[in-house]
Amino acid sequence: MTQRTEARSARAHSEARVESALDALMQAGGHLHEGGRFADVGCGSGDVALAMAEREFTVTAKDVSPSMVEATRELCAGHPVSAEVQDPHALTLPEGQYEVVHSSWSLHSLGDVRAAVRTMARATSPGGLVVLQWSHGQPRSSGFALRDVVESVVRRPEWRERLASVPLGVHQHPLEEVSAVLRDEGLEIVLARDDVSDQDEQVSAEDAIRLEVLAAHAEALGEDGDRFLDEAVQALTEANALNLHDVRLAAHRPNDPRSSARARSAYVDRARSSVRAFPLCAGMLEVVSGEQLSPLMRRLVLRLVDAGPLPVEEPAETITLIWPAAGADEVVLPELKRWRFPETAGRQHAVNLTVRRYDRAAGLVTLDFFLHVDDGPASRWARDAVPGDQVGFAGSRVHWVTDPTAEWTLMVGDETALPSMAAIAETLPAGHRAIAVAEVRDTAEHVALDAPIPEMYWVHRGERRPGEGRALEEVVRGLDLPPGRGQVWAGGESLMIQSLRRHLLRDRGLRRDEVCALGYWSIPRPRRTPNA
Repeated sequence: MTQRTEARSARAHSEARVESALDALMQAGGHLHEGGRFADVGCGSGDVALAMAEREFTVTAKDVSPSMVEATRELCAGHPVSAEVQDPHALTLPEGQYEVVHSSWSLHSLGDVRAAVRTMARATSPGGLVVLQWSHGQPRSSGFALRDVVESVVRRPEWRERLASVPLGVHQHPLEEVSAVLRDEGLEIVLARDDVSDQDEQVSAEDAIRLEVLAAHAEALGEDGDRFLDEAVQALTEANALNLHDVRLAAHRPNDPRSSARARSAYVDRARSSVRAFPLCAGMLEVVSGEQLSPLMRRLVLRLVDAGPLPVEEPAETITLIWPAAGADEVVLPELKRWRFPETAGRQHAVNLTVRRYDRAAGLVTLDFFLHVDDGPASRWARDAVPGDQVGFAGSRVHWVTDPTAEWTLMVGDETALPSMAAIAETLPAGHRAIAVAEVRDTAEHVALDAPIPEMYWVHRGERRPGEGRALEEVVRGLDLPPGRGQVWAGGESLMIQSLRRHLLRDRGLRRDEVCALGYWSIPRPRRTPNA
């Protein structure tokens, strides 16, 4: 492997690992958490820490490498991220303080993971998640062929003395053994996968093993390192042992009961079942009909084409619509359960939409499109769509699970949130107190909310651009919220949502498991770069 090829493979491998970490957080239900405290154990260069800080988390990042910690500090400058050097064998985290505790691709470097996993488990707050990924997670009964083959090569006369002091820096920790540690700490397993290999087709198993498993050996041998790598990879190939056995595990700490134990238990079970791979379904949608609900909201009814039923079970689930990449004529669909496209597909145009209604028997999906002033691809397509037009899709994601123990519900958002607000309102029980605050351009947009909400507050933006100002938040600040346990759903422009979330949690004192606030879209802003 030339230096240039090695550098390119290392970059691709690092990017794939970051993508896999973010994918794991999504599959584990991390998208149901917005804001709070996030711990990243084995933070690497800080990409995951930055991504979570941008979602309003306060991040604690730890890594054994001083250079990685320094890279994290540089990348995350100006964000609520604290990074420190710490040996994961002696990991410390305050108990019960984190909504999400995460570690990707570091546990296999530990000789014994039990203490670190116990610390991560105890650091989660009620309702919190532990999300883990590591290599060599196969069962003990399957053996550790990779280690055995590499050690057989190291024992060859040419390498024996020169590599006598270089240990194999990876260890086998079976998925079930780590799961047992989490269960012993009172957590419930919500996701366990042993098929996470080949995160990115640009990074072969051979390259990954060279970079992760054999790097220390190659470095110790200097100019002879490439020859050793070739021998080791050849031996692994012949033994059919070119497999990192990557695994993914997520666990949930149950909430404390707040009212009816039976109802609360059912709610927790439903919330846990919403954690699922994405997408479970992908295909094409064909326009059946269109209707202009209001000057800025267009409704389309679409039929599933050659696709299985959507797994829609909760109100306000979202699907991702997919248009061809620039210069392409056809949609390329992602792999099921992985959200991965072929390398040759190009970057597909995609946008998330709320499922307003879903008729499973007829295979019909109703979507409401807010026709943004900026006229993005989704708005343009929806405005001009006619029966017979098609668009790709992948679905679906759960963002909200109604809590039957809540005594009241508050819904807040701009036009992009109206379909979700209506879908949620339709599922609330009779007599339940529902309050909604919505910002729209003018009274002509009221009809876009086609579900009755008893206590409705409208904020009229006028000619002000969507997403600008804090008029919506000011109305929420002036509300007298009811006593008792509540549930809040909010959606809209990301910075507005971040500010609203802080108000609800800090000023109002609501619990984090009572607030679901989602940034649906963002006003374009320059991205902060390190040392800028």
